[in-house]
Amino acid sequence: MDFENLANFDEKLNKIEDNIVIILNKSLNRDFNRIEKVIEKNYSKFKNNKQLLPDERARVVFSKIDDKLRTRDKSGSLRKALNQTNTAALSFYKAEVSNQDLIDFWVIDSNNRIQDWGSDFLKRVQATLRLAYAQRWSKSLTVTAIRKEFGRLKSQVAKIASTAITSIVGETAKKYAQLKNLPYLIFRTAEDERVCKYCGAREGNIYKLKDISVPLHPFCRCVLIPITNSQLRDLELREKLARLKETALNELAEAGSKPSYGAAPFERNQLPPDPQ
Repeated sequence: MDFENLANFDEKLNKIEDNIVIILNKSLNRDFNRIEKVIEKNYSKFKNNKQLLPDERARVVFSKIDDKLRTRDKSGSLRKALNQTNTAALSFYKAEVSNQDLIDFWVIDSNNRIQDWGSDFLKRVQATLRLAYAQRWSKSLTVTAIRKEFGRLKSQVAKIASTAITSIVGETAKKYAQLKNLPYLIFRTAEDERVCKYCGAREGNIYKLKDISVPLHPFCRCVLIPITNSQLRDLELREKLARLKETALNELAEAGSKPSYGAAPFERNQLPPDPQ
């Protein structure tokens, strides 16, 4: 197993993820700037309108917001990033498998989830406007509260993109393992300070094909490495994996964290949550 090649692969995936998040954020920022301008222009105009109840003022201002954020399609940007991910994964695993169905699934699923969170954000904007008029907030306070909700939206969109990327990689590893009749997978982390208690606990573990999947949680960057039966018995490999495990546990301890051997978030719920 080429550990140096794994580090290069991680770097490629990080660049793909960073790039798609930047692209999605630019699109979201354009939407938010438009919404913010509507609020900046109209909030104070209706604040002292005694002819309208607070809910009515909020409804009038919200009606001036064109909800493109709810309907704007992100599938083109997502498909480009997932195609890049697929190319990198096939190269890393030296796999000749078709992932088109997998890419199609994650493009549709991710795009739908982004639209759902966009709709949820708009509902929160409307609720914030109602509260702001009812409690006579200043325009500045109102805009600040809506910016906070927008930050929540951007965080969810980044999680969705990250989950799709890592899922493509994980499924490619499992497809390749099935194709080559490789019954075992090594769990590998990114080996840095961001490794969490769930992934650190699994670093270097060897699993049967059916017993492990990635990602384990939002922003998980772990990968699975298929191995042969002979590699499973390789003492040198076992020693290397034991050292990786020890390093991961020590780094968790230095960060004031403990390994978690229970079910990780996506093992309890396989996909990022929908808006509640």
